[in-house]
Amino acid sequence: MKGVILAGGKGSRMSPLTLLTPKPLVPIMNIPVIDLCITWLKSQGVTEIAITIHHLATKIQKHCGDGSKYGVRLVYFFEKTPMGTAGGLQALREFIDGTFIVISSDVVNRFDLHHAVTFHQESGSDLTIITTPLADPEHYGIVIKDKKGRIRYFLEKPPKHLIFSDQINTGIYIVEPSILNYIPSDRQFDFSHDLFPLLLQENAALHSFTLEGYWIDIGQFHTYHQVHRDYLSPFLNWIGTRGYKEFKKGVWVGPNCVIDPLCRFEGPVLIGEGCHLGSNTFIGPNTVIGNNCLIDSDCFIEDSILWDGVRMNKDSQIVNCVIAAFVVVEEGSSMINNRKVFEEKVSQCKIECEDSTNPVHFFENEAMNVAEDKLSSEYSMEKLETKIPFDAIVTITKVHCPPKLKSRMVRILIESMLDKTVNINIKEGMQLYFSHNRWVYIFPYETEECITIYTHAESIEVARAMAYECRNQIMIYQGV
Repeated sequence: MKGVILAGGKGSRMSPLTLLTPKPLVPIMNIPVIDLCITWLKSQGVTEIAITIHHLATKIQKHCGDGSKYGVRLVYFFEKTPMGTAGGLQALREFIDGTFIVISSDVVNRFDLHHAVTFHQESGSDLTIITTPLADPEHYGIVIKDKKGRIRYFLEKPPKHLIFSDQINTGIYIVEPSILNYIPSDRQFDFSHDLFPLLLQENAALHSFTLEGYWIDIGQFHTYHQVHRDYLSPFLNWIGTRGYKEFKKGVWVGPNCVIDPLCRFEGPVLIGEGCHLGSNTFIGPNTVIGNNCLIDSDCFIEDSILWDGVRMNKDSQIVNCVIAAFVVVEEGSSMINNRKVFEEKVSQCKIECEDSTNPVHFFENEAMNVAEDKLSSEYSMEKLETKIPFDAIVTITKVHCPPKLKSRMVRILIESMLDKTVNINIKEGMQLYFSHNRWVYIFPYETEECITIYTHAESIEVARAMAYECRNQIMIYQGV
């Protein structure tokens, strides 16, 4: 039996972490999630695996290679245009020669699939959805099946008042080649939104098989945190089998680490290989530190995930955060509550705050000092004031950026600060929602290598809070 890993998505729910790192290479306990998918498929007897790729495809290919390091054979199918979760299977017709297993690259599980495969074969199913019970299923597809396992109803991401089952779609499927006949080749086609309703309409043999055991979709920040907490907990018994040694109770350390005797720990903690930890630094519970990280003295880390190569300068703190690879955390910085930080670009182009220790300047209903705003520029504050009246302006920071990276830098800043953006227009500045009646304006000057960031709020108190939030995020950025 062959396997298919769906790895072509952009991972937009985890942006900006996935802007420069494809979601399949996002690390779980310092191991890319696609490695866990491949290893799991191999444990189910699958040794020939196709990977559908699109976003940052070459990074995935370079990491996984031909599969020999996993003991399997890997082939890749590049989608020039994203075809949806099911649409990409059309390109696999030559690869598929019998029953095959499909898994999404953002799923981590410990299921034993052998009983499900037996059920699939004995029931004569065309497609079997692996389901598992979940107390809060509103973010997943749910099914109702009859006594023989045949699906009678399927509903994707139901509102609470329409939840009729706790059996959720895990994104793992056992599929027959005949299913390809239902999938068009000229448009996007999704398993949940398109294929399953069509199979029910056509009265095809669509079944489900329930498995109980560990399963999680890591495609959101809160679940990405949760999978690390789970793997650090004793019941999954993960760390002892991966070459880490228990440095202290609940503190697992990789090889070639240098740890100052005055560095303090409270487990569970995982520290990758080649890390340096300074004196009077505290590493708290549910923290995972990647390989080759440098944590200076007097730092504080708790309930956070640091990717490879992160550098924390002295007297900085990180709580409940994800810090991407090669980010430099400036001295005295504070990152709290799930800030999203992107990784450094290979070209090593720096984006630095002019002075991370300067206080934020506030202005309320008074004359503005616009010397820095270049009144001759189309991005000037004067022009903005003529368009939108406001009660409070906060000057946040000036971020240096090479001109050729400006438009990309602005997009990354937007996605990293906000969940939703509206009315984006670089020519006129940018109006962005934090929440109701709260905006941020980003002005990319044409003539200078910088981006100036302002906030607008309904009161100076709200503006101060916004300034603190934004400043903490902007200060941490060191590369695009």
